[in-house]
Formats: sequence, C-alpha cells, structure tokens
Amino acid sequence: MLKQLKHANNNFILAGLIQSSSTIVVVLVNAFINVILLSNFPKSWIPYYYFAATVMNVISASILVPILAKPSTKPAFYLECICGIIIFLFIFLLPSHLMLINFSIIFVLLVINLAFGAIAWNAAASAFDTRTFRDAARYFTIVNGLVSALAGAAIYFLIVLYGNKIVLIAILFSILVSCFGLYCIKPLKYEIYNKQTQLSPFKYPIFIKIAFYVILTAVVFTFIDYFLKLKMHEYDADAIAKYMTIIYALGNILTAAAQLYSRKILERFGLSGLLLGIPVLLFIAMIPVIFYPNLFFISLLFISWLGINYSYSNLGRQIVINTLPRIIAKKARFYSKAYISPIGLLLGAVIITIFSYHFELYPYQLIIVIILAALTYLVFKIKKEYSRTLFKSIEEKRFYLPLGYLTYDRSLIKKELAYFFNSLDASYILLGFSLMKQLSLNELPENINLLMAHNDFSVRLNAVKIIKLFGDKTSCQLLLERLSVEDNAKVIWAILETLLKKNPKLIKDNIKRYLIDARPVFRAVAIIGVVKYGNLVQFISAFLLLNKMLFTDDVNERLWAIKALGFIPIGVFSKELGKFIYDENCVIATEAMRTAEKLHAYSLLPDIIKQVGRRGMNHEIRKIIIKSGSEAIPYLISGCKLLNLHQIKPLIRMLCAIDDNKVEAALIELMEINNVYFQNELSKQIAIRTLHVRASPTLLMRIKTAIYDHLKKIEFINQLNEIAKTDLQRHEIFLRKQVHEKCLLQWLAVYTKPAGILRLQPILLSEQNDELTKLKQAQALEFLDSIITDRDLARKVFSVIEAHVDKKQGGKEILLSDINDPWLKQVFSFNRFAKKELAMDAIEKAMNLRAISIFSRLPAEILLSITEEFVLKDMVKNQYIFHPQEYAEGLYCVVSGEIDLYDQNELIYTVQAKECFGLIALFDDYLRLFTAKASSDGAYLFLKKEVFERLTEDYPDIMYEVTKNIIRKFRTILENKYRNNKDNYTSLGL
Repeated sequence: MLKQLKHANNNFILAGLIQSSSTIVVVLVNAFINVILLSNFPKSWIPYYYFAATVMNVISASILVPILAKPSTKPAFYLECICGIIIFLFIFLLPSHLMLINFSIIFVLLVINLAFGAIAWNAAASAFDTRTFRDAARYFTIVNGLVSALAGAAIYFLIVLYGNKIVLIAILFSILVSCFGLYCIKPLKYEIYNKQTQLSPFKYPIFIKIAFYVILTAVVFTFIDYFLKLKMHEYDADAIAKYMTIIYALGNILTAAAQLYSRKILERFGLSGLLLGIPVLLFIAMIPVIFYPNLFFISLLFISWLGINYSYSNLGRQIVINTLPRIIAKKARFYSKAYISPIGLLLGAVIITIFSYHFELYPYQLIIVIILAALTYLVFKIKKEYSRTLFKSIEEKRFYLPLGYLTYDRSLIKKELAYFFNSLDASYILLGFSLMKQLSLNELPENINLLMAHNDFSVRLNAVKIIKLFGDKTSCQLLLERLSVEDNAKVIWAILETLLKKNPKLIKDNIKRYLIDARPVFRAVAIIGVVKYGNLVQFISAFLLLNKMLFTDDVNERLWAIKALGFIPIGVFSKELGKFIYDENCVIATEAMRTAEKLHAYSLLPDIIKQVGRRGMNHEIRKIIIKSGSEAIPYLISGCKLLNLHQIKPLIRMLCAIDDNKVEAALIELMEINNVYFQNELSKQIAIRTLHVRASPTLLMRIKTAIYDHLKKIEFINQLNEIAKTDLQRHEIFLRKQVHEKCLLQWLAVYTKPAGILRLQPILLSEQNDELTKLKQAQALEFLDSIITDRDLARKVFSVIEAHVDKKQGGKEILLSDINDPWLKQVFSFNRFAKKELAMDAIEKAMNLRAISIFSRLPAEILLSITEEFVLKDMVKNQYIFHPQEYAEGLYCVVSGEIDLYDQNELIYTVQAKECFGLIALFDDYLRLFTAKASSDGAYLFLKKEVFERLTEDYPDIMYEVTKNIIRKFRTILENKYRNNKDNYTSLGL
C-alpha cells in the first residue's frame, strides 16, 4: 500500500516530514502556552484567557484560511519562516516579568498553533490526488502520534537538563524542518479558482444539529481544560512544561490508536457509534473525576477528550457534512472550525466566569454530565436527519461521482439500499447498483433473483455484474438458471463471463454443447473455455471455429469472435485485429479497438489513432489512448504532424489528458509546428491542463518564447492592416489577428494564472463595441497587468495592445516578400475573380467559400484542407440539380449564376451567388422536399454529406451560421408565401 502512495519527487516522505514536524510544533506550542499562562498570571485570569483566545482564533482563522487555501505552498512557506523568526526572538525575550509581553506572546503562539495545524494537512492534500490522500491520511495520523510521543519523551528529559526554554528551541528546530519540507514538496494537483456560493449551510437542518454538537463538545473541552489549568497552576514553569508536553503527546498517541479502529466502529455501529464516542467514553472517564478530582484523573479525562474528539468525533462530523452539496460542504467545514467551535469556547468561558469566584469544580462536573446527556440525545437526532439528507442527496445525484472518495455511514446505506432495489423504477435500481460498486458493499441484494428477471435488460446486466463483483459460487447456480431463459446477447455474455471467473467447472462441463450452439455468444465463450481449460484436440477445433467466425459476413458472429480474442493472448490474430479496426461497421471497429487495448497490443495504436474523426468513436478512442499512457505518446505526436488539422484537435486533447512525465516533452516538441490554428488548440489544451498539473520550468521557458513570437506577429498584423486594400484582405487579417490573440492569452494563462485568464478571455476578445463591454475590457486588462509578474513581458504585451488602440502604426513600408504567413501572402497576392471553368485551384475555391456566410470564420488552414473535398461543377440554364424524393448527398455552394427552388411548380426561393442550399436535408435522413433548377448559366461547389458532418462536429461554430442561414431562408419563403396576406404572416410570430 505504501508503494502505491509514494509519488514522484518524494512527496510521500516530504508530506510525512511536514506532518510530523508540524504536529511537534502544535504539541510544544500548546504546552508552552500553558507554561506562560500558568506561571505568570493568577488563577482569576484563566477565564479571561478563554475570551481572548476565542476572539484571537476567529480573527486568525478568517485571515489565515484564505491565504493557506491557495494552491501554492509558497504562502505557507513564507508564513512558517515568519513564525520561525518570531520564535527565535522569543528565545531572547523570555522569561519576561511584563504581563503585556507575556499576554502578547500567548496570542502569537495561538496563531502559530492554528497556522501549523492547517499547513500540515493542506500540504499533504496538495501532494496527492483525493483518493490517495484519503488513504495516506491514516498513515500520517499514526506516524504523528508516534513521533509526538518520541518528541515528548525527548523534550521531557531536555527540560530536566536545560529548563523550559529548550521547548522554544525545539519548536524552532521543528519549524525549520517543516520549512525544508514545504520548500521541496511539489504539489501534483491544484485548483486556482474555487467556485463560491451564496448558499449558507445553515439552511440545512443537518448542519444546524451538527453545529450544536460542535458547540457542546467545545464547552466540555473548555471545562476539562480549565480543570487541568487549575491543578497545574500550583507547579513551577519547568514542571508545567514537562507535564503538558507529555499530556499532549499521549493525546496524540491515543488519537492515532483510535484512528486505527474508527473505520471498524463505523462499519459495525454506523455514524452513531462514532458520534457517541464523546458522551459515552467521556462519561466513563468523568466518573473518577467526580469522586477524586485530582491531577491524575483530570489528566486522563483531558487525554481521553483529545483522543476521542480528533478521531471518532471528528470522523463522524465529516461524515455528516459529506451529505451536503460539495461547495456548501466546504463552507460548512470552514464555519465549523473558524466560528462554531469558538462559539462553544466562548460559551464555556462565560459559564466559567460566572462560577469561578464561588465554586471550584462541582458545578462544572454537573454541567458536563448534563451536556453529555444532551449530546447523547442529539446524536440520535443527527442520525435520523443524516439518513433523510443522505438519501435525498443520492436521489438528486448531488454527490453521485465522489462517493468513492468520501466517507459515509456504510451500514446505513446497506440498510436503505433495499428501498432502491424494491423500486419499480429501473433508474433507482441502477443507482443502487452504482452505490454498491462505488462503496464496495460485499453483500448481494436480497431480491437479486427478481432483479435478474427484470423487464429492463440494463437492470439484468448490472445484476450479473454485481454478482461478478460480490457473488460467490452459490450465486453461480442462479446465473445458470437465468442462462436457460435469457434472450439478450449482452446479458448472456456477462453471465458466461462471470461463470468463467467464479465457477469455470460449469463452463468446462458444457464446452461441447456450447461449441455447436447456434448462438455466437455461446460459441465465443466456449472458445475461451477451450483455450484456458481444454485439451489439444478441442483447442484445434476451437481455433478453426474462431477463424471461421472472424471472417464470416455475419456481423454478429464477428462481434462475439472479436470479444473472445480479448481473452486469448495469441499473436497470430494481431494482424487480423488491425484490419477489423478499419471495419466499416462502427460496432466491429470499436470492439476491435477495445480488444487491442485489453491485450496491450500497442503496435495497433497508430491504426486506432487513424480512426479519429469517425462518427461516434472519438470517446472510445480517447479512453483507450489515455489508458495506454506513455506508449501512445509517440503515435500521438506523429498523428499531429501527419493528419488533417480538423482531426488533430482530439489528439491534442488526448495527449494533454495522459498522466505521464513524458507528456511535457511531447508538448514542447509540438510547439515547434508552425501553424497558428494548431498552436491555438495546443495552447488552449495546455492551459486547461495547467489547471490541474503545474507546468515545469522547461515548458514555461518555451511558452515565454512563444508569447514573444505571437506579440511580434500581432504587431506585424497591425501594420499589415494599414496597407490592406480590399474587404477580403481586411477580413482575413482580422481573423488571423484574432487567433494570434487567442494564442497569446492562452500562453499567458499557462505562464501566470490559468483559471483567471481563461475566464477573462471572452471579455478581452469580445467584438462588441458598447460602453459596458469597454468597461469590462478595461477592468480585465488591469487584472492581466496585475498577474504578469515579469514586468518586461508585461510592458511588451501592453505596448502591442496600446499600439492597436491608437491605430497609428509607423515603420517601413511592407512588401509582399515581408509576409511570412503563407495564407496572408496568398490573400494579398490573390486578385482574380471566380471562374466558371473546372480549372479552379485550391486558393480560388477557398476565396469563394470564404464569401459564403457559414464558412466566413472557418480557420484558413481548415478551409484550404477541405477545398480538396469540394467538387466544382458547371451548370446551364434550366438544368435540374436535384428532384424531390431524392437522397440528400451533400451541400451545394453557388459560385456564379442563380438556382431556383420549387415546391411542386411554385417558386419559393432563388439562391444567389455566394449562397448555399440543401442544408436542411443534411441533418436528417429524409429525402429532398424541393426541386432545384438552374435559372442561368454558372457553377457551384459540391461537398459530400459525410465530410460536412465531420466538419460540424469539429467546428460547432459552423452550426451557428447554418442555423442563421436556414432561419433567414425560412423567413424569406414565408414572406413570399404570405406576401398578399400580411396578417397571416404576422400571426406566425416571425
């Protein structure tokens, strides 16, 4: 387990170092606070200490939590350095006889205590992903207990030799160790932007109840701490230091020991077992204090509170808060620590102040017993509300995905799952199965036999999968009975696969019968059984049968044969498997890719990557590529260099999604590709990746070079715009500049703050010219200026922006040879009009397509790449382009001339040059409704339907223009139809 928890850069060791040293700091600081308070102030001051400490905790938490919640470890590192300097000064200031100095030192130590308690866990959380951190937290808690015990013992003997000032030296040394860990640790994952919510957790009854629980436990702690301080007040400073150090160390040991059994208590007794820890166990520890209120029994009570509160009770509170929506739960945890717990301390201080001058311990003992009884009653109320909130959340699927990462009352979920499995709604049953998988509940539903016979095949399929995960050999008999009546091939396959895993003897006994079964799914499983358990004769016959199934014309036979290959690591079929990846049937091709991934056939990755762009397959390809990890990286790089631009976008996304150290080297290599639209997509995906994975210094240096490169290009484009003579040139310059600006902002996002700049990008690139947009852009530019720490870079960025605003460009005259951009050079050299003859080249096609609205904003490289797919066709007057009831083959773009559209014999629309038609039929499988007939000589460009579909998937912006085009034509048709009756037209609401 430990090997799985260790990460690159020794994060596991460093996080443990930070945890241990911070725990020692907290233990020693708490001990030294008691030393200063009890040796320098009278007993009557102790109640007022709680008042001041509460206020100080609230203020400190409000200031420190937002600082320490930042993703970087730098704020924590600087804060610890400041704490180290302060402790160093305290070594020379103490002992002091001035009360003001002593009181100030106490409050500074309280802040240090709070800060190190937060830093220890924040640093560990930033070093691991959520699931790993959850597992690592248990080890850290145990290690903290052992280390604090050893440190406490060592400090005890050092105090005997050198006095209580040695505690400050030990604190300083621990701070230096923690600083070293913070300096070296490298967060693996972080979020720059934390989504905020205006909703309050107090709107949820469950949080109100847990808030009362926290307040009452804080009151109990205040009383117990007061007991201990009263008894310790009689001793000198050295004795207090030695005793309190040991007390806090023993508290940590008890916490670690209790942590080992907290999960077992949760599984056996549920949430109430954890929350009852404080009222039940503390009452037991309280009994000897009632009769013999001496230092020994009070110390045992104090240690018990520390151990129970920070193990059982803390876990119970977290489980309750986990039922809230994730954003509100985060706020609830902050409120609980920063405000609710101090309210309990404040209330305890008020009660102590009332009774402190009249009585000693008896009133507080009585109040503690009453509070413990109230807590017991409150626990059962919390349990009832927890059940209601939890299942309301599950029904709303609020925390459906993170269930596996958080801790819940599994015993309660087990009991209540019966509600889902007895439901008539299939979606509830499927949700119940999902909960079982995520929480690894090892018990099958009581009505599993009924679920196996459910009308919905997806319920039956998931029931089989649950048996595969949690069933035993006895449940295999149930599967065998279901097999005789099941008619769905997927469910049959799942049953046979489960039997093969759970009880292969049942498959072996029926191999002969399955090999000759008419259903291919049975034959496929029989082949797997023969390969694993059969003899040589059976193996040869199964091999021949598999070969026959693979190369039959029956799609169903081929599908199950390919599935069977996933369980047979035989290299002889690898070449055939590669052929199936290119199969016209998407189901066959997808299954072939899954089988290749299952067999780790990495040599087939190039074939899989070539399927990018096939309709409905990109999602499966993405999963396979990401699972392949570093093996896929070289093939993704090759694909990015060889495939068409509109096929490259998903490849870049896949590359950025791979979690491997080699990814950044691949990204740096791809940054050398000199294509602005490629760089636009690359910079966007790297910026998104940087939201989760910090960019390395090498990548940041290369990005800085790219930023300067785009600044030069934008500066040149600004100058080029001054010499543009035609609208076409100005339009292409505008589009080119816009994409360079996108690249610039996205690279700046990686270099500075990804979330902040990506959120502002739409505002900065907005084409609207109203006053509100200008104001937002000015504010966005101010923010941009504030986050660029490299001031030379900031000056360069804003010099280019200001030059654009002034629109007064100077410099030498630009010649055609000075234009390095291939597309802009073609635009400025293009001076011919569209021609009718078939000799139209790619640039002429691109220029004609650019004039059509749906292609007006398409990237130039994409436009050029699809011009090969457009076929130029001549037309003569009265020539029919298509007729009603014909299959829609593609899109028509008129280059010159006009085409009339007829509904039967009625003219409904005339398509002019630079317009397209035939769009509606491209979005469904219906036949043509109208007749298209040329009304003059001319020419048109034709694009196949398949190419158009792929293009709209890769560039959704085209769909916006297509929608506008269809609506505009529809409106024109209606105007023509209702020209003589405007009332009918108006009544349509158009």
